[in-house]
Amino acid sequence: MARCWTCGTKIEQTIGDHYICESCEDISNQIRSLHGGVKYATDRVSGKFDDLIFEQRHGFNALSTGIQNIAHGMNEFASVIEWGFGELSWQVQQHTIALHEITSVLHEIKDNQIKQEQLKADRWRLDAEEHRRRGDSDQALKFFLRSLDANSLDYRTYIGLAETYLHIGQFANAKTYLENSLFHAPANGNFSYESYSLRLIGRIYYCWEDYENAIKSLKRAVELSPDYTKAYYDLAQYYAVNRDVEEAILHLRRSIEENSFYFDLAIREKNFNPIRDAVLQLREEMKGDALEKAKSAILNAETALQEAEESEAQVYELEEYGAAKSKLVLAKDKADSGIYESILDVKRMSREVYETAKIAKDKSLEKQKQLQVMKAEQHKKKTQLREEHNTLNISAGFHILFLMLFVTSIFAWNFGVYLLAAICEGVSCSIWSVTDAKPQTDNLMMFILGSIFAPLAFLGVFSYFPSSFAIDERYKEGLREIDNKYSSKVGIQKLSAENWVTKGLSYTEACNGPSYAKNESCSAAINSFNSALGIDIANGRAWVSKGICLERLDKTEEAIACCDRALKLNPSDFEALNNQGTYLDKVGRIKEALSCYDSALKEATDTEFVGYVWYNKGRTLKELGRFGEAISCYNETLKLKPEFIEALLDKGLCIENLGEFEEAMDCYSNVLELNPGHEGARKYKEACLQKL
Repeated sequence: MARCWTCGTKIEQTIGDHYICESCEDISNQIRSLHGGVKYATDRVSGKFDDLIFEQRHGFNALSTGIQNIAHGMNEFASVIEWGFGELSWQVQQHTIALHEITSVLHEIKDNQIKQEQLKADRWRLDAEEHRRRGDSDQALKFFLRSLDANSLDYRTYIGLAETYLHIGQFANAKTYLENSLFHAPANGNFSYESYSLRLIGRIYYCWEDYENAIKSLKRAVELSPDYTKAYYDLAQYYAVNRDVEEAILHLRRSIEENSFYFDLAIREKNFNPIRDAVLQLREEMKGDALEKAKSAILNAETALQEAEESEAQVYELEEYGAAKSKLVLAKDKADSGIYESILDVKRMSREVYETAKIAKDKSLEKQKQLQVMKAEQHKKKTQLREEHNTLNISAGFHILFLMLFVTSIFAWNFGVYLLAAICEGVSCSIWSVTDAKPQTDNLMMFILGSIFAPLAFLGVFSYFPSSFAIDERYKEGLREIDNKYSSKVGIQKLSAENWVTKGLSYTEACNGPSYAKNESCSAAINSFNSALGIDIANGRAWVSKGICLERLDKTEEAIACCDRALKLNPSDFEALNNQGTYLDKVGRIKEALSCYDSALKEATDTEFVGYVWYNKGRTLKELGRFGEAISCYNETLKLKPEFIEALLDKGLCIENLGEFEEAMDCYSNVLELNPGHEGARKYKEACLQKL
């Protein structure tokens, strides 16, 4: 008895040393076909094995349609997720610092002849890897062995040979080279590549049903690399097959805590069948613990957000406050989803909400202090203006009193009355200086001169009119400045939610430009939509628009969450349904995408918009290879939008795939009539001509 390398199914007998069951043959080939694009993956993942999860899931989404007829789909092949991507993991690993150092050491060799031999070995190794990617195992082995003869110190060559022997089912040879590789394995921080070799050795023992040695190899692997999550997961499987429940659950818990991907994988893993009840119980316990932590984190975030709101952060810091408020809503939705990975994400999101709310509160309080200082300064200025205005009026009153007394003294020929009038004029001049045009409080000289030359000093009354007008204007301007400062809250304009949405939409117009402009415009638009949501969290238009900008920044999962929120507010929002469909299509959730398009078509009322929905649905069907259905969708689009070039071109491609080359050429010709410079249509048309 033996076990299939890929899915772990027991095999009655093997052909030679070929450890793979018939069901896994096709699916393994499909998975290996994805390896050609690994060079694009290396830009997004680091040296850790666990960082390959994104690439794995993307590949599984691509495969999900093609394997539905193989043993009822992926649920029967949980191990494929781990072992089908073994080579992909290794290819990405070769870009890490530790493995690059091997080449660096070779380049530092001083002896020119030895150096040339080492470089030749490196080239042979690369040629071998290329042959293996192309499926030519014989040539791959030939070049790997040449490389090993030239340089017996390169760990990568040993692994290449082992991987190739694993592909052709010669496990004994693979094990030999894996054991030899242990002496040459480099280390990268806390990770030793001996652990990688030991993990593969353990898998070979597992296929031979030698569980004792499989466990021994994996225990050694985790001792050397305590953070090697995949090794913990494999060790849990081998303990489970060996019916050691306590150790299996212990290591499974460790692997799930380090990487939530294994939470869902474990429920489909056949190797856990002997302890299935214990695995289910572990999942419930871990989900319950995660939910409790998520609720606690949400409570802390809500408290921080409430404190920020009490400090009027929604007025002073609308963008930050709105971002925190909308993120908390999405965090609550994830907590309610019941999905373990989403629940785990709640803690991170809540922590971000908490920190953002604290920042908003601190900034709000700081702005309130600034406002208090400004208020005191403006009050002082206002008081000074009022005193100036009052002083001018008092001075003018003494002038008028002088005039009345002066006229009386002339008609009554009373010197005493004149003397009193002179004193009044002196007081007026001492209060307000004509020369300085400003209030005076203790100007004795002006009092004396004003009293002596009272009739002449009185002529200065005419200067009061322009002074009065100027002071009144300064007084009114000062009041207006204070009012404007208070109403705008230190220059931050308080807009309504709809105003913020409109402002955000104006930014989105530039989101399709160059990358630098797109990032800047989309970020500005998102800030505006966050501001709108800070005022009105139930603004569906803001949620939909924010999702569009997030998707343009390649934050598709967040865009999906925004559409989910909009659809909770209004399940009939046809724009949200259509957008949700395109986002789901992008992440490989095809069935859900098609469901969204169908719902959008039922709800949509805008004729032009309906055309776009049909086009999006057709594009998704085309990707699935359902060309006939896709053509029907494109026909619906072209009924509403006859000059829709993209629909015409895609329709032609679908027709061409069905072998109707003349009809496909008609579509390409229509595209060229609308756009004579369309290179794609021209090339497709020429290709069809050659096929006729």
